[in-house]
Amino acid sequence: MDRRLQAGLAAATVAGLTAVVAVVVAHSPRHEIDPTSVVQLGTVDQGAIQATFLVRGAGCPVPDGTKDKAGRTVKQPEQRVHRPAVQYTSHTVDVGFKVEDPGSYRCTSVDPGVAYALTFPVALAGRTMRDSDHSPPTPFPIQTGRPSPAPFQ
Repeated sequence: MDRRLQAGLAAATVAGLTAVVAVVVAHSPRHEIDPTSVVQLGTVDQGAIQATFLVRGAGCPVPDGTKDKAGRTVKQPEQRVHRPAVQYTSHTVDVGFKVEDPGSYRCTSVDPGVAYALTFPVALAGRTMRDSDHSPPTPFPIQTGRPSPAPFQ
């Protein structure tokens, strides 16, 4: 094969692959990060199957319909909180939250947080809830006496 033809095919292949990578990156989900803080809202009875947490780090609210530079609708903080990973042991329930990196929509002052109601498949039954985002996992701080935002699930 002619060297010029080979060089042209190689250049076209590189350009094609670069375009594919650019499209995949542009349409991939945002980067997941650990929340800046997670607290348990109120105490939970050991027979309970639901607990509510206040998750911070998912960004501040934006007006509905706000678009980013690429023309995509900007997600609200509650849409950036992902379903937590839950792992049971004989004495603990480890819960790990992840949030989408809010990027330029990160809170610059007070982060109001997002209330997240988590329903467990079985009752806690004497197990301690721990934050698995810490190493080693630690019990969640408990916040009481403050009205909280309406939780979502």
